Amino acid sequence: MTRQAHAAIAAHQRNSRQRRHLRGGASRHRAGLDWLGASELEVNREEEEAMGMGMGEPHRTANQRIAHRRRLLDTFGDSLVFVNNLYTKRFDKKTQRKVPAHMPHFIDRRIIEEAQAAFPKEWEATSKRRFRSSQDMQYGFSYFYYLIESLSEKDVDWEYLWARELDVDNNGVLDENEILTVAAMVKGKEPTDNDITKTRECLTDAAVELSGTRRITFAALVQCEKAVTGLRKFVKKRKSDYVIDSKLADVAFEMIGDNYNDTKLRLDSIRARKSKFVCVNDDMNAPTVELTAMLQNFYLSFFPHRSQFELPDHKENRYLHVDEYWSAKRRNGRVKQWHYMMLILIGAYLLMTSLASPPGDKSLPEDSEESGLGEASGALRKKRRRRKKASDLKDTKRDN
Repeated sequence: MTRQAHAAIAAHQRNSRQRRHLRGGASRHRAGLDWLGASELEVNREEEEAMGMGMGEPHRTANQRIAHRRRLLDTFGDSLVFVNNLYTKRFDKKTQRKVPAHMPHFIDRRIIEEAQAAFPKEWEATSKRRFRSSQDMQYGFSYFYYLIESLSEKDVDWEYLWARELDVDNNGVLDENEILTVAAMVKGKEPTDNDITKTRECLTDAAVELSGTRRITFAALVQCEKAVTGLRKFVKKRKSDYVIDSKLADVAFEMIGDNYNDTKLRLDSIRARKSKFVCVNDDMNAPTVELTAMLQNFYLSFFPHRSQFELPDHKENRYLHVDEYWSAKRRNGRVKQWHYMMLILIGAYLLMTSLASPPGDKSLPEDSEESGLGEASGALRKKRRRRKKASDLKDTKRDN
């Protein structure tokens, strides 16, 4: 057995263990987030067989089949393993992590910016790749587990807490109503009158010590040890409280292929479930006309009316990329500008010509031909000359 084969087998076994680790176990997540398990990391065996590299092919040796299988593993699953290893090293604990479901997720921009700052090289490399890679920072998986596990290594963002939850009127000072909010968060439940009094006294004493006034500013808040301790405990507990929802009743995820009957069963199951979130993964290579029509009817069962952003059936988008569209739009804009400029010049010329020839002046200057008044002016001038010539000839005959 070659060294490359040994390396391929070792890599396969190592990553298989990682995948089993990701699939099983009792992991947790923030309330309201749905997660997928084993099915999300399964190798697409049909794809292997279609490419002539199925694991059951008799003409390949076991080592060759393992090596080929390793190359064909879904890059999505590989990226999960990559992030899982990265987080295990960073946060120094073996959390049994699962995979977020294919559904919309709320992303806190401040948190994702922190996550990207914590792993700048990995995120930058991910953003530069055009296609999926085994070393991508898988977005949902990276975000949610950073949100959960980074709590152990950072303190509360006091300025953010002050601006978002405490000083809600943004006047820089806590009033009596806002002090009640602080007391409730410090207590972790409904505060008694005694709790509110103690919190107010602590905040007021800190304010007097700092500025000689009773105005409770941000500086007074962070100077009050009772408030800081209680708020820190409250915020960390709130962010660390998460449970798992493995039933996925609100999420429908189906992978459809070229098999008509199998695809029909999957799409009809989505119709029957009426889930809040639907993800149809397109694994079709050469769909038939019947299969395409069935998929179209499936979409129409959810959205029978065309949105304002959709083109009519007889039209197609001429642009594959957005930059092509904007380039064409700028080009058309320049053409329109030239048209407008030409119209303005023509209009100005006609106006000047009309002003140069006042109404009622029927005489034509001798040099009108040189002034470029046109063929009509030239014809009138010739007619006048002929008349003058005939008149002169008549006078000559009369004299004779």
